[in-house]
Amino acid sequence: EIAFQFNVSHLLENATIHFSVTSDSDELDETLGDNRGIISIPIKYESGLIFRRESTPHHIIIAANDTIPAVINSTDNIGEEININYLIDKGQHFLQPQLALQISFPKNVSNENQILYFTRISYSENAKCQSSHPSDLLTIDMGNPFTTSRIQETLKDPNINCDRYDCASINCTIAPSNITHVNISFRLWKPTFIKAKIHSVELIVKASLRSENSLMILKKENEKIETIIQISKELLPGHVPLWVILLSVFAGLLILTLLIFALWKAGFFNRPLRKKMEK
Repeated sequence: EIAFQFNVSHLLENATIHFSVTSDSDELDETLGDNRGIISIPIKYESGLIFRRESTPHHIIIAANDTIPAVINSTDNIGEEININYLIDKGQHFLQPQLALQISFPKNVSNENQILYFTRISYSENAKCQSSHPSDLLTIDMGNPFTTSRIQETLKDPNINCDRYDCASINCTIAPSNITHVNISFRLWKPTFIKAKIHSVELIVKASLRSENSLMILKKENEKIETIIQISKELLPGHVPLWVILLSVFAGLLILTLLIFALWKAGFFNRPLRKKMEK
């Protein structure tokens, strides 16, 4: 067994090992070439960086009496603000490669009914970010009021992610640095969820990090972060969901069936018949 230590300040694509074997006995000239060998081993360096999210869990509750404004004059009127802060820590005694960060978020169900409205991004000096979806796309905060749609969306999926819905992405290139921050802000487009016939839904914002250096790889736990935003709607007073009614009926029938079965096993239904037969 042979163990090696590598200097991480000088990266190698391959480790080349030369072997040579000698013997005290006589050996034929034609076999001398078998006494030497070369082994080349590809090398990958695992970066010690840490990729994490600095934010608390998001749970937004939409009141049963919430109404849809006819006109939105400010992004403050759209809905609750959602802030997600990403941090990349280089770690100690490790080189950091050039990095690429992509943040994807569901932006709308249709052209008129949006999901997450992107409002702001900030990042460290060593990062450069571009978005496929400009912040404040409708220029609401620039004095352009937006008339809300009255079209109702049929949201059926419990999870709204980029696999099924239209998404936008923010792409960042990150130069090596000890600490890197990328902070993004959204507004929940509340009118979409007020109109939708849903009780609970999850919005998923995905951030993917990769190394731009082919010699350096990231740990699996530092390649992806998913942020779940829980949306819940309060029920109107006196309103009981259909699934609750159906479940209650099913439970009642099940209890009745078990009761009848227990009485039958106890012979309850056979006693009157036996007495009549004896008479």
